[in-house]
Amino acid sequence: MDTPTTEATPEKPRLSPIQFGVVVRKKRLYKWQAFIMADVASGKPTAAVTPNEAGKTSIIIATLAEWCLHEYPGSTVVLTSATFRAVRTQIFAALEQDKDKFAHWTFKDTEIEDGKGGRILGFATDSGAKFEGFHADEGRPLLIILDEAKSIADDIFVAADRCNPTMLLYISSPGGHFGRFHDAFKNVRFAQHEISIEDCPHITAERIAAMKEQYGEDSDIYRSMILGKFARGKENGKVVAFEDYERCLANPPRWISVTRQVFCDFADSGDLCIIAKRDGNKIDIADEWKPDGNKAGITERFERTLRPLQEQGYTLRGDEDGTGHGYITALNLRGIHIEGVRNNAEPTDPHYFNLAAQQWWTFAKQVNQCAWVLPHDETLKRQACTREQNFVVVDGVKQFGREDGKLQ
Repeated sequence: MDTPTTEATPEKPRLSPIQFGVVVRKKRLYKWQAFIMADVASGKPTAAVTPNEAGKTSIIIATLAEWCLHEYPGSTVVLTSATFRAVRTQIFAALEQDKDKFAHWTFKDTEIEDGKGGRILGFATDSGAKFEGFHADEGRPLLIILDEAKSIADDIFVAADRCNPTMLLYISSPGGHFGRFHDAFKNVRFAQHEISIEDCPHITAERIAAMKEQYGEDSDIYRSMILGKFARGKENGKVVAFEDYERCLANPPRWISVTRQVFCDFADSGDLCIIAKRDGNKIDIADEWKPDGNKAGITERFERTLRPLQEQGYTLRGDEDGTGHGYITALNLRGIHIEGVRNNAEPTDPHYFNLAAQQWWTFAKQVNQCAWVLPHDETLKRQACTREQNFVVVDGVKQFGREDGKLQ
């Protein structure tokens, strides 16, 4: 009797990321999204710049991450973004929408395991050391995606290069004409994709018109958010230049903790309530929300955030103009000791019309010098980069600011 021969089981054909996105994730892809994913899958380093809300996280990043782990069991996918909030509430929130499709995977807060030694790992890009130890093995590729790459420091790019990834993607909305992300579009080593608003028909004409009216068609922030274009860096008339802000964000100084302060901006409705904190040369947004007009509820929310900060030794200040006076009084009665500040108060430098103007122009100079560790907060960036320069002449001296006490 002849001994039966044993033949190797043929390897199951792998899906491409485009096929995976359509067949497994049930997504409808634009051509440009398919082209980006195809370049990444080919192993060519890839850089893609897109307008805001183009679908880079929910479509491109999520599809590539799931595809790599599913089609290459045991592989490693490293996903990074500028903040933990972006990693958790955007990237991993998009991945969790497909949880039912992968019953054998284990979903954690910012990590997914496939049970075969593979994983998708996410973290904020605040330390290049976190990249140590990632590597590819035979049949187990390493995919690294740097999200919001315009805001990532150089040491993160170096750490990613050191891992020698099988596949690499830089993806972001555009920033200024500087940094590794911008330079990738001048490097022939990279497949380059520059996506415009015309490539994103899901972004409505009403949204485009509203942003054009709010920021101005020629503004760098409109070019970045809507047109998907890098800043020109020649914008005039703004207190804080968009390119200066982006450069400071991407190249922060060493954090030095000295002065600890909190500043509150109060509102009943319409505008935002904001609690910003300063720890030395580092700024963070402790809380921000759009109030509903319920003064008691607004006061309670301020108290919940401010009380532990006060106990940690922060000096509390707040805008006392308008509605602020009432909230400061109410919070002081609750034991939250806030010093009121009036924006229209006298400046300490006669070249400014009021205290608010002095503070904003001083901040602008410091941003230009990359003196602040800025938060990755779109609301702050938009407010900072849309304040217009104005001045009046008083007794022959140019004073920056306006006589009505406003900056714009």
